[in-house]
Amino acid sequence: MARRKLKPITIDAVFGSRTVIGEAEWYVDPQGTRHRQWIVRCACGKEKPVLDASLKKGRSGSCGGSGCSTRW
Repeated sequence: MARRKLKPITIDAVFGSRTVIGEAEWYVDPQGTRHRQWIVRCACGKEKPVLDASLKKGRSGSCGGSGCSTRW
């Protein structure tokens, strides 16, 4: 089975209702592995860092904004 290509992430890239506005600090997990993060802005205006892999695979959860029904 061929692997599907994931969309490259750049500033101003749009993923659903989220827009990438910049790079965040790298996340270091408990084992010491570094993971790239991006700062994204939801349609409701809330900003938060999201892991690169979560953003590409569409698994970034909800924005957590009050009254926002947008799923990250």
